[in-house]
Amino acid sequence: MKKFIHLAILVALISSCGTQKTSPQLKKYKTKDFIVSYPNTWMKHVKFNHVDFFPKEFKINPENELNRLALNNSKLNLENLDEVEKTIIEFSEFSYKWQKNKTSEITKINNDSKFLYKIESLFETNFDKNVYKKVEYFYATKNNKSIKYIIFQMQKDLFDKYINDAMIIINSFHNKENN
Repeated sequence: MKKFIHLAILVALISSCGTQKTSPQLKKYKTKDFIVSYPNTWMKHVKFNHVDFFPKEFKINPENELNRLALNNSKLNLENLDEVEKTIIEFSEFSYKWQKNKTSEITKINNDSKFLYKIESLFETNFDKNVYKKVEYFYATKNNKSIKYIIFQMQKDLFDKYINDAMIIINSFHNKENN
């Protein structure tokens, strides 16, 4: 019986050691409009009208340009906040010339969130054979005259591997425009 108890304790100790997961260390990135934290296993690339975040293992190259999280300064203008749903629907139906077979699902987010809507999409491209999965989170800007969005997209087969890190970035987002 003692051997059985010792064996059970040993198995429990070994299995608990293998399941410990540490949170990644975070870096901060600030602009005049927002503050965001991102895992130190990711890097940022600042462009003219947006900043991209992506896993360091991807490096910066054109082949991985669609595998990223983007905070951009593009905005969708509104006459009033009542137009958000109509604007989101129209935006979800838009496809770039290089996209094909795009499907989207819109979710309204509850009132306690910093985000108003989420769009989840799948699409293919004209230049490679990959299927991409994309999630976009929309938030109101100052005076509710426009909405902006955060995009996370990856090849569908990589999406689940990186979604947790992407959600760390998305959930850390603080919109300084509305203070």
